[in-house]
Amino acid sequence: MNVPLIIALGAIAIVVFFLLRKLFEQEQRQNENWETIARQLGLALSHSNGLPHLSGRYSGYATNLRVYAEGPTTLEISVNNPSRFRLYVTQRGRLSRTLAPRELDDIALGVTEIDARFLIKASNPVLAKQLLLSEETKSALLRIRLCNISVADSIISFENLDWVTAEKVVDIEYWLFVFKLLTRVAQEVDSL
Repeated sequence: MNVPLIIALGAIAIVVFFLLRKLFEQEQRQNENWETIARQLGLALSHSNGLPHLSGRYSGYATNLRVYAEGPTTLEISVNNPSRFRLYVTQRGRLSRTLAPRELDDIALGVTEIDARFLIKASNPVLAKQLLLSEETKSALLRIRLCNISVADSIISFENLDWVTAEKVVDIEYWLFVFKLLTRVAQEVDSL
């Protein structure tokens, strides 16, 4: 018998066991956090390919949140949007101008931190400023992480570009905050 080989294989087996256990515990914690979010918002939680999907009505709006294995976590809220208002808010970066809808007007809010951080485009700049310059929305924009927010037709979409991965713990408070922010935007859009 080759004792050093047996010891090495045993050590590898122990390391693999603990790594798998850690991954399992992280996945379990992620699921528990999504369950907490769904319960607090009154939404149904299901899984597709092992990834969470929250759906139902929140604050009177049809709501869907999907976590993707490769890509952003996406939250969509259905709205009436009688004025057909369109808005696009994205983190500034190399591709932000390229990916932004060209038919929308660029907007500067006059808030240095927000204007430096986000590219904002809208179909109606006056309405966009009215919506985005409320104290609640300004402070929310400063709090949100890497994301895209868009209002188009009857959907408000939030893409979390700070992807949820197995290594990251789902931040319950942050997602509750995002749901509240988007429903506040939905209420404003419905009243335009």
